[in-house]
Amino acid sequence: MIRFVLFDVDDTLYPRSSPVWPTLRGRILQYVVERMGLTLSEAEALRERYLREYGTTTRGLYEHDQIDIHEYLAYVHDLPLSNWLLADPELHRVLSHIPVRKCVFTNASRQHALNVANVLGIADHFDCIFALEDFDFISKPDPRPYRVVLERLGARGDECVFVEDSLRNLDTAKACGMHTVLVADESALRAASVDFVIRRVHDLVDALRAMGVPVTD
Repeated sequence: MIRFVLFDVDDTLYPRSSPVWPTLRGRILQYVVERMGLTLSEAEALRERYLREYGTTTRGLYEHDQIDIHEYLAYVHDLPLSNWLLADPELHRVLSHIPVRKCVFTNASRQHALNVANVLGIADHFDCIFALEDFDFISKPDPRPYRVVLERLGARGDECVFVEDSLRNLDTAKACGMHTVLVADESALRAASVDFVIRRVHDLVDALRAMGVPVTD
């Protein structure tokens, strides 16, 4: 029986066409240039290396560059979200029809996740937010954050659905036994780790029904 639906934040709860995530990437590079004295090309190379080695730039900086992680997260996530995102009554209705516990599971900071949920008008739907601070700044797709989430929820993997825009993050979710929903263009290549592909998070209801979740009308 499915007891929890876990949601990623960036490019999942809001459209990929939004400038939020590209701006976040830009803020990361800007931080490395301003705080570490690298050129833009050096910052881009460092970011690519840390992405390959750790899954996120944040973890690489935390491991190797002695950054003030809290100052870094505040800097990177200092965004005018209300300029780009609007309240989403449709998503609010979709979430209200899902009769199991809903949580956020993100590589971003807790404050960023809460800021996004508040701007979208859906914060009240989430029982909890699992964010970078909860995992000693280890990021998906490393399996350790997934184990933390399952332990804190007191859940098995097969009791959870994970809704994400990143295939590699869903690969780990599937390895942990979770049901997986990829938010992407529906023409996206179906991978063995993906149970359903939906174009928008708003289309989640049919996928959940197919999994046996008693979604209300």
